Amino acid sequence: DSHLIDVTQSLESTKLDFSIFVDRLLSSSLIRESNGIARRLAALSLSNNIEINQNTNVETVDFLLSGYSEKDLFECALSGLSDVNVLINSLYIQASLICIERIYGLSSPLINPFSNLLHNPVTLSGAKKSDTSVIDQCKDILIKHSQADLKLLPYLHTKFAKQVNLAAIDEKEIAARNAIHQDRLFMPKWFTFERFSREDVIRLISESLETLCRKNSSLENEILAIFFRWNGLNLDVRHDVNKYLKDKFSRTTFI
Repeated sequence: DSHLIDVTQSLESTKLDFSIFVDRLLSSSLIRESNGIARRLAALSLSNNIEINQNTNVETVDFLLSGYSEKDLFECALSGLSDVNVLINSLYIQASLICIERIYGLSSPLINPFSNLLHNPVTLSGAKKSDTSVIDQCKDILIKHSQADLKLLPYLHTKFAKQVNLAAIDEKEIAARNAIHQDRLFMPKWFTFERFSREDVIRLISESLETLCRKNSSLENEILAIFFRWNGLNLDVRHDVNKYLKDKFSRTTFI
C-alpha cells in the first residue's frame, strides 16, 4: 500500500535479492516491521509523545516508527504482556477466535460463512516466486531485525497455550469451524440480487448446509449448532432454515 511504504522503494528499485537493501528497508520505510511484535506491544509505553485521533493511520504513527533499542523493546513488551487480554495466533485462527468468544462472553460465534478465509492469495497479491525467495536469501538480515521478537516468542507461546486451555476448547468445535470455511458456504448474490426471493434464499442456505453436513458427517451436529447460534442472519431466517432442514432432510431442531 502506498500509504505504508515509500513508493520509490518498490520491489524492483530496491532489488530485494540483495540483503543490504532489505536491511535498509527494515531500518527506514519498514522500521515498523523490525521487531514488529515487540514494537507493537511496547511502543505505547516507551514513547513520550503520543498523538492519535480518528484519522490516524495506526501503522505509521511516530511512536511506532521510533528507533528503540532491542533491549528496551523486549523488556517493555514482556512487562506489558500480562495486560494483554487475548492473543491471536494466525496459525491457530479458529482457536484464537473461540478464545475471544469465551473471554468476552460473545453469544454469536465469530464465523464468516461467506468466506473460505483465503483473503490474500498469491495470484491477487502480485507476489512472484522470486519475491518469496527473499526470506531464504536474506535470512540473516531478517533474524537481525527480529531479535526482540525471537526472545519474546516463548513467552507468547506459553501465554497462548494457557489461554487456549482456560477456554476449554473442544477439538470437534475447531474441526467444525474449519469445515464451515472449507469453501464459501453462502454466496453474497443470494442476498443482494432481486431475482432471489426469500424462499430461494432459505432453500439455498439450507441446501448448502446440508451438503456441508453430508461431506462432514461426523461433525454435522457441531456444524449446525454453530451455524444456528450465528446472528449474522436474522432469527426468523435461521428459524425458517431449521424448519426447511427438518422437513426435507429430517434434521434436528436447533432453534
